[in-house]
Amino acid sequence: MRAICRLGLWWTCLLLAGLYGPVATAAGDSAPVPPRPEDYFDSGRTPEYIRQAKQFLVEHPRAEAAPRVTFELLMAATVANDAKLADEAKGGLVMQYPTSLYTQYLLSTFPNPADYRKLLTGLLKDRDDVFSGDFAKPYCRAAELGVKRWGDSFLSDDTFLLQGALMARAAGDYRLELLCLPKLARCKDPTQRIAQIGFSSTEDDVTKIAELSEILDNPTARLYERFFYGRLSDQQRASREIVRIVAKNHLAASEFSEALPLIEKLAGDDDPQMLFWLGWCRATLGQTDQSLDVLDGLCRKHPQSPWSGQAKDLAQRVRQQQANLDQCADALLRVTSKARQHEMGAIEGTVAFRRDDGRELSLYLALIPERGHLELVLHQAGEILLGYQTTDRKSKLFFAGEPAIDVFDQKAFYPSPQFSLTRDENGKFNFNGGLQITGSPEGISEVGQTVLDSPFLATKPGLLMLLTGVTAKGWLPEPAATTEAGRQFRWVRPAVTRPDVDCWQCVVTSEEKLCSLRVGPVTCTQLRYGPSDAFELAPPPWPDLPVVRKEKMDPAALFRMMGVAASLLNRQDNAEATAGRAEPTRR
Repeated sequence: MRAICRLGLWWTCLLLAGLYGPVATAAGDSAPVPPRPEDYFDSGRTPEYIRQAKQFLVEHPRAEAAPRVTFELLMAATVANDAKLADEAKGGLVMQYPTSLYTQYLLSTFPNPADYRKLLTGLLKDRDDVFSGDFAKPYCRAAELGVKRWGDSFLSDDTFLLQGALMARAAGDYRLELLCLPKLARCKDPTQRIAQIGFSSTEDDVTKIAELSEILDNPTARLYERFFYGRLSDQQRASREIVRIVAKNHLAASEFSEALPLIEKLAGDDDPQMLFWLGWCRATLGQTDQSLDVLDGLCRKHPQSPWSGQAKDLAQRVRQQQANLDQCADALLRVTSKARQHEMGAIEGTVAFRRDDGRELSLYLALIPERGHLELVLHQAGEILLGYQTTDRKSKLFFAGEPAIDVFDQKAFYPSPQFSLTRDENGKFNFNGGLQITGSPEGISEVGQTVLDSPFLATKPGLLMLLTGVTAKGWLPEPAATTEAGRQFRWVRPAVTRPDVDCWQCVVTSEEKLCSLRVGPVTCTQLRYGPSDAFELAPPPWPDLPVVRKEKMDPAALFRMMGVAASLLNRQDNAEATAGRAEPTRR
C-alpha cells in the first residue's frame, strides 16, 4: 500500500489514535515524562531528540505535554534546518491541538492568511485518507482557525475555497461548507465549473468523475475525482469508463506500472488510443520488444488513425533511445565541463513565461558577483511591472503603479537560490529548491558551482543515470538537430489525451555553451555567461520617472518584491494553485 502520508509515521499514528477529544490521564496514573530538548541539544544530539520526541507523541498522543512536545519538535526542526519536519510539526499542532496555547502562538507567526492556507494545502499532499473522518474533521477545525483569525479574507483564494468546501463535505462540517459555497459561485472557471460538478444534486458520481476528468492539468479537479471515486461501488469502479479515467490519471502522474494492468484490459478491444497507451507504458517500463510489437501492430491495423502517426514516431524514438541518451549526455557533459573550467563571472538571460490565463511575462536577470551587481526586471509587452537592482554601492527598486523609483545609498540584499539534487535508495531523483536572503552575491555563485560539481552533472555515468530517470517519467530524447544558433537537443513526452507531444529543448553553441532552454511554459533565451568582462549587459530600460533617494532599503520591501514576483509568475490565476498538488484518482 502507498505510504499514507508525507507527514511522517509519527503523525499518522497520532491521527489514527483518536486524538481529538480533551486531553486526559487515567486516575492514579503518573503523567508520562517527555524528553527535554536541553538534554540533547547541549551535547549535539539533535537527531536523537527528534527521534525521542516523535516516539513520545506516538505512544502518548493525548498526554498533557503532547502539545508542548510538538511545539518543541517544531523548534528542533527549525534549528536543524529541516523544513519538512517543521511543516509536519505545524500540521500536528493545528490539527491535533487547535485550542492549545502553542497553536495560538504558531498562528500569530503567520504574516498573512496566504501562508496559513499554503500550510493547510500542503497537508493534503500524498495522503490516501484525506476524506476519512479521522483526517477531514480536524482539517476543517484547522481551517476554521484561519477563519477565526483572519475573517473573510482567509476565504479569498479560489483553490482553497474548493478544497475547503470538499473537505467540509467529507467531514460533515456544514458550517465550513456554507462559508465556502456562496463564494465559489462568484469565482471564474475552472473553479466555478469544478464546484458546479462537485456539488450538483442531479448528477451521479460516475457522471461527475467523467466531467471532472475533462478539466485537464488541474490538481483540485483530481482531488474531487478521488472523493467521488471513493463512493463508487465495486461494479462501478470496474466499468470501462471509470477504468479509462483512472488509467489516464496514472499516465498523467507518470505512474506507468500502476497504469499498465488497467490499459491491458482496455486495449483488448483494439482501441487505437489504448494500444498507443499500452506501447508507451511498456516502453517506459523497459519492455522494449513488447512495446515495439504493440506500436508496429497499431500502425498496421489502424493506418488512418491519428494515433498511428504518433505510434510510428514513438517506435522510432524507442529504437534510438540509447544512442540519443548517449548523444545528449556527451553534449551536456561538455557544457558543464566548460562552465566549470572557465570563470562564471557574469551571467545574463531572459526568461519568458506564459501563464495558464494566457498572460505572457518576461524576467530579465543579470549577475556579476565581483561587482556586487544583481538586476531583475519583470515586464509584460515592454511595460515594467517590477524592477530591482543592487551593486556594491547603491540599489534601486520599482513597482508598477508607483509614481517614482526608490534609490538607496547603499547595496541592498541578494535573493540567493538554494538547490540540491539527490537520489534516494529507490533510485528516484529529488530536486529541492529554496531561497535565502543574503548580504552578498557570493552565495549565488557558490550555489551555481555546487550544482555544476554534482556527480549527476559532472560525470557521464551520473548524467546517464539522471537522464534515464527522466525517461522513467515518460520522456524520450530525439537525435540532435543543427540550427543557426547551434545544436538543438529535444525531449518529447506523448500527450495523454491527444495524438500530440509535449517537449523540452535546449540549444548548445559551437563553444559548448547553453544559449537557450525551453521547459513547458518557460523559455530562457539570450543566455550568456563567462568572465566578468566577457560582455556588456543589455537590460531593458527602466521607466522614465522621478527618483526618490533614501538611506537604506527596508528588508520588508524585498519580501514584498518577492511576493509580487511570485504571484505574477505563477501559472495559475492565483499564487497558491500549485502549492500542493493533489494526487489523481487511483484504483
